Amino acid sequence: MLKKNLGPVIIALVVLGILGYGVYTKNQTSTPEPATEKVSQVTYDCVAGQTAYNLLVASHAVTANDTDFGKQVMAIDGSEPVGNQYWAFYTSGSLASVGADAYTCTSNEPIMWQLDSF
Repeated sequence: MLKKNLGPVIIALVVLGILGYGVYTKNQTSTPEPATEKVSQVTYDCVAGQTAYNLLVASHAVTANDTDFGKQVMAIDGSEPVGNQYWAFYTSGSLASVGADAYTCTSNEPIMWQLDSF
């Protein structure tokens, strides 16, 4: 007789436990993950004998297209140009005259990538 009465009691306890857990988790607050900020500029120092492109790829997530003129950087760390923007490559403060994959560092000159507009 006792075994027959335990079935409904166990079912009732399971249902109450599920409902109680739902109420408990509903009242819990969570801290949202911080939004990933998009970059608009990246800087680093060259290493003699390395290309500016290889150094960029070694330290950042880069998406690039192969073109007749060399690598065209399409995104750095998930940041893509919008509208008439593009990733511009500067050496020692001046816009580079060659592509980053063709620019071989001679010393520790500063390299900067930034989103420019045309």
